[in-house]
Amino acid sequence: MRKMNLATMMIALPALAACDRSQPQPQAVAPAPPEVTVARPVSRMIADRDEYAGRFVAIESVEVRATGAGAELRQALGTAVFAGMIGVTVFGLIFTPGFYVVCRWLTCVGWRRRPVIVPVSTPAE
Repeated sequence: MRKMNLATMMIALPALAACDRSQPQPQAVAPAPPEVTVARPVSRMIADRDEYAGRFVAIESVEVRATGAGAELRQALGTAVFAGMIGVTVFGLIFTPGFYVVCRWLTCVGWRRRPVIVPVSTPAE
């Protein structure tokens, strides 16, 4: 394996030495500037609002369905995100205040420190 690497290096080094940058390189020619055209502005009145004859009434239901590539994945991902939002809301509204009450109760009542009696030792004679 080492002999093969040595042979490869002996062949590659002279080839790389021939790629010297001191040889004059051909200069790149700058591209021609792009052709520019100028349009004449059009002056006309623009309506600030439009009036429509008819009624804008909400319909009874709207159905939005994903179609195309990856539609099933997007639908499942949307369901998971929506369920997660509901779960976080329930956790925040119910469990967090309950956890606070339990922690306050434990600090006030449940974990009272009791005096510890430590025997006094006498030095050894």
